[in-house]
Amino acid sequence: MAQNVKERTVVENRGKNRARIALSAILVIAVLALSIAPIIGCFGSCNDENIHDDASRGRVVATVNGIDITEGDVVSSLLVARIELQSEYPQFFSPFDGSVSDYNAELASGVTVAQALRERAVRVAAVSVLMEQEAQRLGVELTREDLDMINSMVEGSREELDANETDGFNIALAEVGFRNASDLSRMFRHQALMSTVLEAIAGNPAEFARFEQYLGSNLLGAQHILSGLGSHPDGRPIMRHEADAEAIAAANARANGIMTRINAGEDFETLMFEYSTDPGLAGNPQGYTFGPNQMVPEFEQGTRDLEIGEISGVISAPHGYHIIRRVEPEIPEPNMQSMMMAALQGFEAMVEDADIVFLPVLSEIWLGTAYDE
Repeated sequence: MAQNVKERTVVENRGKNRARIALSAILVIAVLALSIAPIIGCFGSCNDENIHDDASRGRVVATVNGIDITEGDVVSSLLVARIELQSEYPQFFSPFDGSVSDYNAELASGVTVAQALRERAVRVAAVSVLMEQEAQRLGVELTREDLDMINSMVEGSREELDANETDGFNIALAEVGFRNASDLSRMFRHQALMSTVLEAIAGNPAEFARFEQYLGSNLLGAQHILSGLGSHPDGRPIMRHEADAEAIAAANARANGIMTRINAGEDFETLMFEYSTDPGLAGNPQGYTFGPNQMVPEFEQGTRDLEIGEISGVISAPHGYHIIRRVEPEIPEPNMQSMMMAALQGFEAMVEDADIVFLPVLSEIWLGTAYDE
């Protein structure tokens, strides 16, 4: 399996169907694992392997406040990074299997998709390293039962994928950049330990006091009028990169027409209910409450730039054109889940504020066979 990454578009049809099936399967496994992570892990002492002790960590590819982030750390964080980036930049990812057609495509920040994926994986890995240090400080570990459950998940995935295709499990791993089952297992352990640490913090008032400032912080509230680009036959919205010039021009003209009426004094909500093509409007008439990186960057930044009650101009984004009115976010009542999320935001903020050095060898990390055939 080649380790030298070629920054290029995958254009060959050979193996694409197999790749889509395998990649979809491993993404589903990962999302399921992330969703059940809060029920894995408990307080206890178990003399078992440390997540960052095995030799497969490999060479150092970045440092965060002087802490080494290795190739193994990044590889086991790539899938989480991929899922996060897909939610922020859906136009670069297939809605079916999460694959990327062109890793050389540039984001608004000027970096390529490939570079953004690797750098995001470093940040994800850094949070995991901080969680490992916090677990040692708090004296919490995964139990043997937790580790057995993770091993069972990995082996169950192997059996299911291999039953559908010869060597299907390894094909699926390779599609997303995992070198072997250990990388997948390490990702599961990261998520499980993270849940254990966050639960320990949320359940201890003295520990949670460090993160109380993040309870409901960084949340934004927004209503919006979407002038969309149409829908596919299956109901999925057409994204900008899929739309023709005529549809884009029409959506832009609609949005600017609505903007003219707002500027003339017409009521925002009346126009929103009459003209917005947002399929989620009926369920969210008071607007959306969201945190960092939960919306596409154009929508998040457009909201952040406004004062409460202020209305934006027409904002171009992957789904079409938005006119946003910032509203008060709905602050969640303190409970175990919201307190765990607040603690997680605190750790993520530590990483964002850290001195991060990306070493040149980071660009050599392989992203998967759909990327480097």
